[in-house]
Amino acid sequence: MVEPAPNPARPDDDRQAFLSYLPQRIEAFEQRIRRYTSGGWEHSGMLVLRGDVQRLADASGRHEVIATQRHLQQLAQDLGEHITRMSKPSRKQSMAMLEQVTTAAAALAGMAEGWPLAGGDALRTAPSAAPTAGSDAAALALPAGASVRAEPTDMFAPDEPPLPAETGLRRIYQISDDNEFANELAQRLRADGYAVETLASFHQLFELVLCVLPHVILVDPSHLPELAAVGNLRREAQQRLRPQRHIHLVAMAVQGDIATRRDAHRAGVDLLLAPPFQIDDTASRLLALHATAPAETARVLIVEDNRADAFYAQTVLTKAGMQAFVEHDPRRVIESLEVLHPDLVLMDLHMPYANGVEVTMLIRNHPVLARLPIVFLSGESDPDSQLEAANAGGDEFLFKPIRPQRLIAAVRDRMRHMHPPRGNRG
Repeated sequence: MVEPAPNPARPDDDRQAFLSYLPQRIEAFEQRIRRYTSGGWEHSGMLVLRGDVQRLADASGRHEVIATQRHLQQLAQDLGEHITRMSKPSRKQSMAMLEQVTTAAAALAGMAEGWPLAGGDALRTAPSAAPTAGSDAAALALPAGASVRAEPTDMFAPDEPPLPAETGLRRIYQISDDNEFANELAQRLRADGYAVETLASFHQLFELVLCVLPHVILVDPSHLPELAAVGNLRREAQQRLRPQRHIHLVAMAVQGDIATRRDAHRAGVDLLLAPPFQIDDTASRLLALHATAPAETARVLIVEDNRADAFYAQTVLTKAGMQAFVEHDPRRVIESLEVLHPDLVLMDLHMPYANGVEVTMLIRNHPVLARLPIVFLSGESDPDSQLEAANAGGDEFLFKPIRPQRLIAAVRDRMRHMHPPRGNRG
């Protein structure tokens, strides 16, 4: 007999809590689209936004907020088309995306006015003000009736798969007052491969962290009084990660006196930056955080249409302690990479619809995935085919059949040589 889990969450309570956050999430999407419309779209930003919108659309469907789900799903689809074509939305297309967001918000507002919720309660909204350091609310401010639980539930988007130690898309949430230095730093970090979200308040940080977890939280001097609250939010958020991963907390102080250092220590700050601030130095120190980060389990995507060969490679790598995923359809490789964030791609050469060389060229032209190591694994011994694979961007060519230890050694060696610490890259 299966024992029921203790204190199961009531579906109505989860739905109520989800609805309390939904308006703020939709508003955040609107702000991000407006910012991209005025300041210019970026492919890395589109990838993050598309993923966030899709997760919220899926959650809306689970909680039967159907009209809002439909509009969010359309927005995710529109963003996905631009990502696939590697194009940037025109102003007209951006305005159409904004219309999807405002329509989704309007549908939710109509639901709040006309549809009874569980227990007859009205929609509750999150607090508009951030708790200040030293206040009772600094322990972790929450909307009425909601709580951050150690185990994720369906009220929030499921945790993302862990990103690799040196590759893939990394998120930085930067809470600032939109000053010139903060904006320049954000642009520099985006150029270094980070997905940076600039937030204007603790409230925006709070509701975004509950849905999508970052790798770094950067607190600008303008928000230093809220550092204790940010530290508590970070600690609560880390408990949701399965497997656990450290979220770096970085603070920029007006001065590096004893009181400031004490407050930073109490908040759990990993890196305290003191003036004078320089873009290159600040960016380098942020990038260096990951050079000393604990190694995470290696993730490999096997692109192979032959199921027997794919199963063999997956079994070998899994037994070696790696996370191995298989994509049989070469047309879906880019999508799989954006979802799985692997450390390395093991690529077959001959496949239907698109061969390994063509898929490699697509990866090498991708704004975020271009640095991924790609190892070809094929029974093809023709030197011309090997040269074609190398010219397309392949890093190594292995021959089938391959012994397990040779495959494991080749994958580990390629990742080690292809990914020095990010702060040392040119």
